[in-house]
Amino acid sequence: MKILVIKSIFLLVVASFIILLATQCKKKPTEITAIVTVKYQNDTNMVVPFADVVIGETGQDVMVQGKADALGQYSHVFKLEAILKVWAGKDTNTTGPSADNLDGTGVIRLKPGETVYKTIFIR
Repeated sequence: MKILVIKSIFLLVVASFIILLATQCKKKPTEITAIVTVKYQNDTNMVVPFADVVIGETGQDVMVQGKADALGQYSHVFKLEAILKVWAGKDTNTTGPSADNLDGTGVIRLKPGETVYKTIFIR
């Protein structure tokens, strides 16, 4: 009789362990990819290659700087959800003081597990 009770308890423990492992919730992906495309405001079909891009603000916890590629896109992977300012600019004057800067701003909302696209128009 004791052996039957011990076997029953053992089978119950093994079965509950298997059920527990099978029903565990999977962790939601937390990585967020932000892709910023920089375009000219006067011609929205033209991208701005090698434009400067800043996501976030100086003095804030999150601030990322970089350059867009030849297709006018800059991408970065974030770990946490956030709402951040985006600035993009291009220095069009190659000689002398930089009075001919083009720039534009916007806001991007990072959502966990998603790829977020934002277009910034510069003028």
